[in-house]
Amino acid sequence: AIGAPRARAPWTHAQIPVPTPDSGATLIVVGDTHGQLADVLYIFSVHGPPSPVNVYLFNGDIADRGPMACEIVLLLLTYKLAVPDSIFINRGNHENSDINERPAKNGGGFAAEVRSKYDRETFHLFQTFFCALPLATVLGDECVVVHGGLCRLNPTVEQMRAVSREMQCPDMPLTLDETILFDSLWADPAADGEPAGSGRGGVCYSFDEVATSKFLTLNGLSLVIRSHQLPPKQRGYMLHHSNKVLTIFSASNYCGVCANHGSILILRGGMSEVWEYRAPPMDVLLAMWGESKDARDKERAKRVLALKKKSATLGMADIALAQIRTTRWGGHTKERRVSIGSLYGRGAARSLILSDLVPDESKRGAVAGMEVSIVRALKERICLHRADLLRLFHRGARRAARARRAPRLSLIHISEPT
Repeated sequence: AIGAPRARAPWTHAQIPVPTPDSGATLIVVGDTHGQLADVLYIFSVHGPPSPVNVYLFNGDIADRGPMACEIVLLLLTYKLAVPDSIFINRGNHENSDINERPAKNGGGFAAEVRSKYDRETFHLFQTFFCALPLATVLGDECVVVHGGLCRLNPTVEQMRAVSREMQCPDMPLTLDETILFDSLWADPAADGEPAGSGRGGVCYSFDEVATSKFLTLNGLSLVIRSHQLPPKQRGYMLHHSNKVLTIFSASNYCGVCANHGSILILRGGMSEVWEYRAPPMDVLLAMWGESKDARDKERAKRVLALKKKSATLGMADIALAQIRTTRWGGHTKERRVSIGSLYGRGAARSLILSDLVPDESKRGAVAGMEVSIVRALKERICLHRADLLRLFHRGARRAARARRAPRLSLIHISEPT
């Protein structure tokens, strides 16, 4: 993993090999989970637990917001101890003390969770662990997996590997190491056609398509896989920069209010699949665990067979997207193809199958769909423009403070009815 100290063998893998078609192995990239244990357990129940042939890479932001981040981290570390090569974890911006100390309603909550379940010393141990996590991981020789995004200084992979990143992420990066650390955890892709700049306010950086192309060319890669961002339109994934950047976000129904899908990236048998899902509540999940192992294995075998059939039609390098086809308000799917960098060789076909949801034509489905669309549009506007909203609230607060300090001259008194 990029940035990992060479002396610490369990966490210093420069690369994770991409499973070959004849290996029978699977590699699964998981995005933000934010304390939502149900999402992690659901992924494990459908795709199998970590093992030497079923490897998971968690791409940061396990901590904060949700109530069970401790359980997720401890579960992953237990698997790491039992089967070291089955679990890998990148660091996210929420694996940081100052964010963890915030209240959950302000985006934090992990410090309070740890202290309520354990003690202050355990929280300190978590911070030591977070600072030891790698900043990014290279898959094969084709793509890089990083939580936030690319650095404004356009470093090479070797420069990222050499970063001394065993520290808390600074508020204001000053040195080369601090800037690489900060941008790896906080950067976002700029909207297509927009220049690089600040996307979250302050010193945060948004990298444009030019920066993406320069980084990939400089390092001989073809794709950036990242997380960090809730995709729009209630999806669990998003493509950016002419499909050179793929966002994977794994916290479905984020914070219990966003009604979004989660997604994971699955590399198996020469095929790649972006799988979207809605994790069931914990009580339903517990009932699912009561099902027989044979039933779960049969379901997984059906999904693998479906992928193999697709690969025969589309080519082994295609990336297929499987989407849960039932929603709260009905609908069906149609497919479209876009080009994307391949994870299985530069000379192979490069395409991605996406499934678009088409609303139910019935009156009831259309009305419900319209209501969902309105709420979704409001949520998207709030999420996408939260930095502007924050500035507006601060500006209003300053104006109100100045008005309270200024002398008042009342010419007319208007009494309102009680």
